[in-house]
Amino acid sequence: MALRAGDQIFIVIEGYLTSEGRFGIELTGFAHPTLPASGAPSLGNDTTICITAGTFSLPSATTPGAASYEWIINGTVDPSNTTPNYTLNLTSAGTYEVVVRAIAPPHPNWPTLCTSSRSDTVVVTVSPEPQADIQVGSTVYTNGDTYNLSSSGSSVQETFTAGSSTAGNTYAWEVYNPGSTTPDATANGGSFTHTFSNTGLHTLVLISTNGACEERDTLYINVSFTTGIRAEKGSFSVFPNPSNGNFTIEASRAGTYEIRIFDLTGRLVYGGSMEGKRQDLRLSLPTGTYQLFLSGEGTSGSLHLLITE
Repeated sequence: MALRAGDQIFIVIEGYLTSEGRFGIELTGFAHPTLPASGAPSLGNDTTICITAGTFSLPSATTPGAASYEWIINGTVDPSNTTPNYTLNLTSAGTYEVVVRAIAPPHPNWPTLCTSSRSDTVVVTVSPEPQADIQVGSTVYTNGDTYNLSSSGSSVQETFTAGSSTAGNTYAWEVYNPGSTTPDATANGGSFTHTFSNTGLHTLVLISTNGACEERDTLYINVSFTTGIRAEKGSFSVFPNPSNGNFTIEASRAGTYEIRIFDLTGRLVYGGSMEGKRQDLRLSLPTGTYQLFLSGEGTSGSLHLLITE
């Protein structure tokens, strides 16, 4: 007999013998839609990302022959999306287990039958951004600031503290002597005490880590001793500032000076000298903020140098 969608067939078997019998029914013309063995959905490997809040787009789960997709986030189905593409809404740090099911189309005559599917799972671990800063006492310094430190002796000690509203950070410190490319001292922990024995512009770097997130904050420390070199506000000027890399340095009086320019990571990007009272420089530096330090003739000073295109 020919069966159509919605038809029902009842089979009744009646027998009187005690021996076992075998009965069968054969259905023809039935083919359950299935997905091909190859081309299953893939969300890639487990991953760890650094973000406090926002969105994260998963790899496309496109599967040949699939009619729809089901996304399950931490065990809960998201009914709003049946496409092969999904963007996670990250409201907090933590672990997100994502399962995608590529579902075959239903049978044209028996749409209520279970359809075949293929799935893939990926775990996305979200680490919060450290959002740290460097503090001296109760004063908070942002990345790239300068802190003036002076003493009447031949050395001076200062304590720096890491501050952040993010829980779970770990901290490391590096301090560089003027013009050095290797740390003069390193330490771990939420605070760092260092004794400065050299005058000039030292570079302090705070390295904050939280899971996959790493943040570097730089504080320039202008060290001076009253028994030797002294820092003078307005001891030199730079113009134009901002500039495209072509600018002039002018000291308050003629003499021999040392010029050093650092980027915000504390890396020395230029070192030179100046004879007299004025020096023209033409530098090819990327757009950004730099720290220019001038010392000589018993004075020292620093200022922010802005390079624009």
